[in-house]
Amino acid sequence: MQTLLDTAHSLLLESIQYNDNGLKIEFLELFRNSEPENIQISNDITINDAYAIGPNENSKKFIVHFEEILTWQVVDESAYCFDENEILDSNGFLKVVGNSDYMKYVQKQFGWYEHMSGKTQHFRIWSENRIVDVISTMKPQIWF
Repeated sequence: MQTLLDTAHSLLLESIQYNDNGLKIEFLELFRNSEPENIQISNDITINDAYAIGPNENSKKFIVHFEEILTWQVVDESAYCFDENEILDSNGFLKVVGNSDYMKYVQKQFGWYEHMSGKTQHFRIWSENRIVDVISTMKPQIWF
C-alpha cells in the first residue's frame, strides 16, 4: 500500500498511544548521512564505509492513526522472522498482509468480531527499530 510514509528515506518508531479513539503511532523520519564512516559492531568486526541513518533538521514526524482496531502488537525489528507464506501487497512502509499466522490466530480467537464490526485486514508498518502489526476494519489515516 503506497502512502505518505513512502516519501521518507526511513522511519523510527517514537511512540504509540492507545485509547477509545483508536491507535496513534508516531514515526520520525530518518535520512542517510552524507559521509561514510567505519562502524565497529564487535571487538573484531568493523564495517567500513557505511552510511549511518538518523534524524536531521529536515526530519518530519509522521502520525498514523487507526480508528477501528481489534488488536495490535509491536515487535523488535531485530527479532522478526520472515514468513514465506505471507502475501505482502507492496514494498512500502505500510503493507496489507495476506495469509498471515497472526490474522489466523486473531480470527480463531476473536472470530465473532467481524460479524459485529465488519471485515478486518492485517496492516504492518516497518521501521528501523520496531514492526507494528494492526488488525483493523479500516485503513489508517496518515499525516505529518
